[in-house]
Amino acid sequence: MIKIEHYANDRQYIRDELRRLELRLQGHLLYGGIDGFAVSHANGRPSDPAVVTSGGYGEPSGVEEALIRLTALINQKKAETAKRGVILSLDRLAGVFGLTALEKEALLICLAADLSPEYRRMLARLETAGERITVGLLCRLLSPEEKDAQTVRHCFAAQAPLIRYRLLEFADDRASLRGSLMSRSVFVSERVVGFICGYEAAEGRTSGFARIVTPTRTPDDLILSEEARRRLVSIAGLPSFVSGTLQGGLLFCLHGPAGAGKTVAAEALCRQWDLPLLLVDTQGMLNADIDPATAVDLLFRESLLLPAVVCFEYFDLLLGDEGKAVQGRIAFLNALQELSWLTVLETGRSWRPEFSSQHHFFCSVEFPLPDCRQREELWRKFLAESGAGGEGIDIPALAGRFFFTPGRIREAVYTARSFASMNPGTGGPSTEDLFLACRSRAFEGLGGLASRISPRYAISDIVLPAWQTEQVRDIVSRVKNQATVYERWGFGRKFSGGGGLKVLFTGPPGTGKTMAAEVVAYELGIDLYKINLAFIVSKYVGETEKNLEQVFTSAQSGGAVLFFDEADALFGKRTEIKDSHDRYANIETGYLLQKMEEHEGLVILATNRQKNMDEAFTRRLHFIVEFPLPAEEHRYRIWKAIFPAGTPLEKDIDFGFLAGQFAVTGGSIRNIALDGAFLAAREGQAVGMKHLLQAVRRELQKIGRTCKKDDFGVYSELVDAKPEAGLGVQRVC
Repeated sequence: MIKIEHYANDRQYIRDELRRLELRLQGHLLYGGIDGFAVSHANGRPSDPAVVTSGGYGEPSGVEEALIRLTALINQKKAETAKRGVILSLDRLAGVFGLTALEKEALLICLAADLSPEYRRMLARLETAGERITVGLLCRLLSPEEKDAQTVRHCFAAQAPLIRYRLLEFADDRASLRGSLMSRSVFVSERVVGFICGYEAAEGRTSGFARIVTPTRTPDDLILSEEARRRLVSIAGLPSFVSGTLQGGLLFCLHGPAGAGKTVAAEALCRQWDLPLLLVDTQGMLNADIDPATAVDLLFRESLLLPAVVCFEYFDLLLGDEGKAVQGRIAFLNALQELSWLTVLETGRSWRPEFSSQHHFFCSVEFPLPDCRQREELWRKFLAESGAGGEGIDIPALAGRFFFTPGRIREAVYTARSFASMNPGTGGPSTEDLFLACRSRAFEGLGGLASRISPRYAISDIVLPAWQTEQVRDIVSRVKNQATVYERWGFGRKFSGGGGLKVLFTGPPGTGKTMAAEVVAYELGIDLYKINLAFIVSKYVGETEKNLEQVFTSAQSGGAVLFFDEADALFGKRTEIKDSHDRYANIETGYLLQKMEEHEGLVILATNRQKNMDEAFTRRLHFIVEFPLPAEEHRYRIWKAIFPAGTPLEKDIDFGFLAGQFAVTGGSIRNIALDGAFLAAREGQAVGMKHLLQAVRRELQKIGRTCKKDDFGVYSELVDAKPEAGLGVQRVC
């Protein structure tokens, strides 16, 4: 009994297939009256065919007999290989992409031309286009009879598998582009060559924005809500459709803020399915030189060749209106229906494709911001992983103050460890290092939408009536205990709406509203971000909402205090709709109301025109703090505390007179003290009463208030002593 051999690897099989192709080419040459041609492979690649000399066949009939024998041998060896449970790559490729026998032959001809220059020269003898492989040449080789030419030509149509799935690609040379389809030259990409021949050859055109990840994460690496964990467990139990057909597949949308654990979850799922993860940076793809449609096709083709789960990070970028995003989205939706079998999308918000297909199963899982208990677990987990430990660190304060995703917490821990390494002997990061690390990454990418203010004033620095001071303390306390009340005690489940805190500071200019906002941020150990309304409000429809979305999202993840000064300009009353401008303005106001309602952090509004604000906003406020003009006793305290410790002061300064005689705000007192210091510095003297009185006169003039010489009382001569250039001494100033 003759033992039939099998193919040990793809290269052995391809070697025989190329021998068979060579015999077919010999037949064409002999039928055409062209002398036989021998293929030499002295320096061929490992997958090149063995040396075959065809000159001995002599007649076409001899070639045909040899071709029949070799074809029978190949079929026997393939059958024996299949019995051993081995699927040859070319057969798998044909099965996955639905190739016909003709299309396989076309692919083999192009493969031969790629593997060996001798084959290219042999094919050139049948073609007038040099060593280019044209559609016309392939049609002549694959359709001996003219009546089959149209069938073969259809193999190279735009929607035919060879071209649609980029197994064969058209060359972009000028000669090819100028002619008809029959004159266009085609080639097989290096990735497909490598796949068919059984050696590694990653797709180079996508390497800049896609990478293969061997999954190491497990579901135990995720700290999730019970709902999200239940959904993931159900996904892991779904059929994986590893059959590799194009008849349908699974599409998963993992949505939530950046760093919420979506990529880790995708990796954990791949480990459950025992498949690698093809991770795609969507932003990198859109910024690459390759056009998005080609990139998407190559990515899905790669997911089927490996096979692997393809995962698009930042998929939201494909949902925009920019040219490349639109191209990429259209290509993605087409590929999703034709090439997708296991696809994961990472988005900020839930999304599902517009088409409906009975062959696709869609599943969405939300990854919300972790609650306070989960954040505490994450802080402990990442501190332990970093080797920093958690001894002496106020983890509840970190968890309660910063609404961070797992990714942001991990990043903050390692940033804090870097800070601590600059101070040897500290034994790891402290709570202060961790707070600084959390603050260092807040509000990245906001550009001109907000200005960062590092708070410098403590509660002891601000001078307010007792009731207002107590309210400021209550605001700080409420933020510190927010996690306890809303999450540990369950009030967040009892009451709808966000768990954030909304505060309004109202009062005349200079009464301390901005300073009080700084005090709150300082006492909480977080930054204050002052919103620049000029950059927020846009005349273009939808841009204001887009800017507001960016501000609130960044504040949520950055743990910062949002401060809207002159808030009545943005939070003004809605008007009766008379034209499209009124309608859009009211839409913006409604959107702002929605974002205020949803926001989990602290928002402080400041205005000196509370009556101009929409009542819908005031109903949603938790605190309204009125800042009155300071009474004499409060002005005295401000005067006494306004000068830094290093300021040289004359003994003649009469703080009681200044506080009692001039009813100005704390902001004006600050301006007077600073102006007086510069006047004294110009004269090289310590700050004295004469400098402060001159500064008082200038401040009153600036704010439009009149004063008589007698208003300066016993110090009126000091005001007249040195009149300033351009101002003179006036009875009314």
